[in-house]
Amino acid sequence: MFTEPFTIGHLYFSNLSATGQISLWIGIIICWLLLIYVHTLKVKASPYSKLDDHELDEIPETKNFSAEKRSTESNPRLPFIDCTRGLAISFVVYFHYIWNLRANRLMPRAPTDFETGHEKFQAVCEFWLFFGTCFLFLSELFAASIFAGYLGFVYVTAVCINWHYWSAQASGVGMIMFCVGMSSYIQNRNGMKWDKIFSRIKLLAIVAACISAVTYIIFNDRFVYFGAIHCIALVSVLHIPFLFKPEWAIFGTIFVVLHKAFFGDFFLEAPLHSTVDYMPWFGNFGYVCLGIFCGHIGLYRAKRYVRCLWGMGQPGMALEDCVFPYLGQHSLFIFIAHQVVLFPLVKFAAFFI
Repeated sequence: MFTEPFTIGHLYFSNLSATGQISLWIGIIICWLLLIYVHTLKVKASPYSKLDDHELDEIPETKNFSAEKRSTESNPRLPFIDCTRGLAISFVVYFHYIWNLRANRLMPRAPTDFETGHEKFQAVCEFWLFFGTCFLFLSELFAASIFAGYLGFVYVTAVCINWHYWSAQASGVGMIMFCVGMSSYIQNRNGMKWDKIFSRIKLLAIVAACISAVTYIIFNDRFVYFGAIHCIALVSVLHIPFLFKPEWAIFGTIFVVLHKAFFGDFFLEAPLHSTVDYMPWFGNFGYVCLGIFCGHIGLYRAKRYVRCLWGMGQPGMALEDCVFPYLGQHSLFIFIAHQVVLFPLVKFAAFFI
């Protein structure tokens, strides 16, 4: 199990051309160094509330808090959500780096899951099995050395994306959707905050429209008509009923899994046309429901990695001691801006390779 990431990594990297292998390793090293650089700059004073779990439970039910104190303490930043969101956005950024390599012919076109002999649902299951198994190893690596943990994460991400490219695209956004569901539960667990809900949906809709407009100007008929931001905007509306009964949200996830396993795509999915980015909403709705349920059972209170192998379940590195919570706090900006930087850089580099 310990050598599986390296075995699969060698298998898939060795099938690439010399240019493809060099480009991948350059990306791994640069991402690793960027994580270290941001870590040294930003992981200093913790932005997270010092409230313990007991106080966090009592705040929503306390009737005598002032409005100012309630606003600052009832919704403290939670390292688990920010960390998960940071892991997700890091994964998405590296995915688009590989997409740019393929778009500029520095790597061969990625075969679809059907071309590789994998049904989409099976490929997603294989992706999460491998990614989850690797994180058992990474939990120990982070406990030993945080910088080694960063390198291990970037390497595993590169392997996962090249192993099941299209499933990695959906799964990377799925991690963000999980955080969407959990954050929404926390924000509304003491009563529906409709003004914040509608404000967020409006912002997402505006950003989605801007993405469609800009990509139409750049790519014309291959513009993004239903990408990740469009998907997040839609599921931000669809998940609202489960906020009233969060314990039922797990049934939403189960329904999505069973439907994908036995019937495939949902009949109300947005039709797939030629586009540079497409994100089906139905599978991601399952991630959102899972996030709501995990929020309901209190998973957001986690403050440390758990050492899953020879650490025998002992507490590992504190979540707020790594760079991912900081990246998670700025995930929307990173998501919108990273391709503005990555695409021209890779395009420019392609002229010299």
